[in-house]
Amino acid sequence: MNVPASVDPSKDQTRSDLCAFLQKLGIRLNMPQITIASAIVFFHRFFCKYSFEEQPPESVAFACLFLASKIEESPVRLKDLIFTMLVEKGKTPKAESAEYEWWRREILKKERNVLQILGFDFQIEHPYANMLTKVKQLQNDNHKILAQFAW
Repeated sequence: MNVPASVDPSKDQTRSDLCAFLQKLGIRLNMPQITIASAIVFFHRFFCKYSFEEQPPESVAFACLFLASKIEESPVRLKDLIFTMLVEKGKTPKAESAEYEWWRREILKKERNVLQILGFDFQIEHPYANMLTKVKQLQNDNHKILAQFAW
């Protein structure tokens, strides 16, 4: 039996690297931070059930970003997600190439898996709104800088 990736300390670096890559992709795609954060939460929830050996973490991560863009009402085209991901990996994206088609099918398949595993439960209580309220209450001269740093 494989240990879920969320409790396997040997997978911490892989999880961290993929979350950082999702953050980078989301920024490149001009996604709001809340969308990126939701994708990362979905990714972690998914891997509470599966190990990285059972499900490919990279395609699940991209599927989570694609799904979060829809749920948080900041949709991104799948083509743009794939092209940006390939560029970030140092590849030259080509529409209708075999690699593009493979990623398209893989992300859509993993999106269905994520939906199933999450049980269509997309409720996430992000701490950002509360955090920004608290920062404003500090009445600090640099509250904008502090808020940016805390975010």
